[in-house]
Amino acid sequence: MEARRTDPTEQQERIDRHFGSLSVHWRDLYRASTLEGVIHQQRLALALAWIDSLEVQSGARALDIGCGAGVVAIPLARRGFEVRCIDSSQEMLELAQAEVESADVSDSVTVASGDAHSLDLEDESCALVVALGVVPFLHSPGQAVAEMARVLKPGGHAILSSDNRFRLNLVLDPRHSPLVPGRKALKSLLFRLRRKPTDEFEWNLFTRREIEALLGGAGLQVAARATLGYGPFTFLGRPVFSEERTIAIHNRLQRLADGRSRRLRAVAAQHVLLTRKI
Repeated sequence: MEARRTDPTEQQERIDRHFGSLSVHWRDLYRASTLEGVIHQQRLALALAWIDSLEVQSGARALDIGCGAGVVAIPLARRGFEVRCIDSSQEMLELAQAEVESADVSDSVTVASGDAHSLDLEDESCALVVALGVVPFLHSPGQAVAEMARVLKPGGHAILSSDNRFRLNLVLDPRHSPLVPGRKALKSLLFRLRRKPTDEFEWNLFTRREIEALLGGAGLQVAARATLGYGPFTFLGRPVFSEERTIAIHNRLQRLADGRSRRLRAVAAQHVLLTRKI
């Protein structure tokens, strides 16, 4: 289910400003000992492990959508891929180019401006598409997923993540919970009290069935799935636990979810999906 957007262009501009202003944060996040950093590091490790299991031929073409600081593109290049990484934020592109050059993989990575909704690539030209942390910020997720499928070769793979509509930290906080009556009125009240009730823009939230239906409609078959992330835990937007305690809770819940706890998997923050083009 896609969120309603009043104006796609305005939405994209707000997202670009948001990520542009935090470009260094997104680079440093993959080395940070914070809950956000730990979750992103675990997500990247999972995606790379999946990619290693595919045994794609060296020199294959890969597309990294929403490349940020190049944290996916660089390890892909080191694995023998010819990588095209795109982003819509100019600040992110400049940072990605600097990181690619610093990692000495410029010969294997092309950094370019791009729109996930309209990819400037030929049909069936890529063996791999990676879009981590992208779907939540798209104004038209269905259109972008169809584009990912279009540029994939038959039998090629796409790895992407989506944010869970019923993620535990949102369900537990009455300011965000879809289960709490009068949530809109509460947001309005908090706004009047100058407590910002939401992020500066809305983002897409999907259940597992919704995101998998979206992928299936584009001809992408789920080959592997995982759920990831618990926290931060807040009440009316204010932290309940220290950062260290929250990380410990996340790690404990993640271990249980990776085991046999279907209920915990259902309330993780993100779905991470490995798909194959039918």
